[in-house]
Amino acid sequence: MTDIQIQKPQHQTEQTFKGLEWLVDEIERNLTSAYNELEVFTKDVNDETRIYFCLGHIHQISGPFKILQCQGLILLCEEMEAVTQAIIDKKVSNIPEACEILVQVIIRLPIYLRQVLATRVDQPESLILLLNDLRATQGRGLVSEGLLFSPSLKILQTRSEAELKIPVDSEAFVERVKRLRQIYQISLIKLIKGEEVQVHQTNIKKIFTRLQEICVGTWRQDLWQISEQVLVLIAGGRIDLTIAPRRLFRALDTELKNTIFDITSNSTSPVDIALIKNLLYYLMLVKAETEEQKHLWEVYKLSVALPAGIIDPDSSRLTPQYDSGGVRGTFSGRRYSG
Repeated sequence: MTDIQIQKPQHQTEQTFKGLEWLVDEIERNLTSAYNELEVFTKDVNDETRIYFCLGHIHQISGPFKILQCQGLILLCEEMEAVTQAIIDKKVSNIPEACEILVQVIIRLPIYLRQVLATRVDQPESLILLLNDLRATQGRGLVSEGLLFSPSLKILQTRSEAELKIPVDSEAFVERVKRLRQIYQISLIKLIKGEEVQVHQTNIKKIFTRLQEICVGTWRQDLWQISEQVLVLIAGGRIDLTIAPRRLFRALDTELKNTIFDITSNSTSPVDIALIKNLLYYLMLVKAETEEQKHLWEVYKLSVALPAGIIDPDSSRLTPQYDSGGVRGTFSGRRYSG
């Protein structure tokens, strides 16, 4: 994934925020127009004129943000434009899903804008959830696997070369893992469709627990442990199974397939750092309550994993400079409803 590039702002002065204040009404009018065009388009996706108009209104609001160098708002607009253009170019596999996240961002953007005006602070890192869903819609790498989120991954280094302990009856062992994968695939499809949710959440949790036993001592033990705790938060209604988390749970099916390959070929697949980082980000959204969650927070240093949004003038990138109080105050115990 190409990480998000954030240009160094030319001092966000009081004049910058006053400039935003002058433009709030115009921005919100354009957002309302974009929403209306999108609503009509969702009723008839063959009416491409509407999605072109929607793109035009989104583009209208991106200009002022670039002039005033409000990085969070620039990122949102760029990703909104990218999703809308992908719909036009027919590069989106699920158009209703893409329109759903666009509507959510259109609703949330004015809230973030007014928050910036009230606090005089632009915090791009607080938008990772929305940016992740926008990226997932396009099939692109998620923002949480880049520089905006930096958990400690030292434990994975120690386990990266560890091999699976394969029993003597390897063929029967492989068949058991294949069966687990089949159940996982069925339960995940049902869960995403909202069918017998509690039953299939329980099935997936049992599968994650069993996989931790199978992969004990390897990096995948950590993967399944983290996945199980993210599922616990979803099952408890603490975070929502939005577009990006759905994609991550689909990626776990690939890891199940890779686990089977490792067993049959007596090999060790490389650590999927991006997948683990993304899952850890969703785990970080809610204050750790269970012993398992507290353990993972400690091991991966999640309380200090989110940067404060400091710009490094030498690299023109967001440099991780941690503010653990900010992380806890912004995310701990908060349910994401976007």
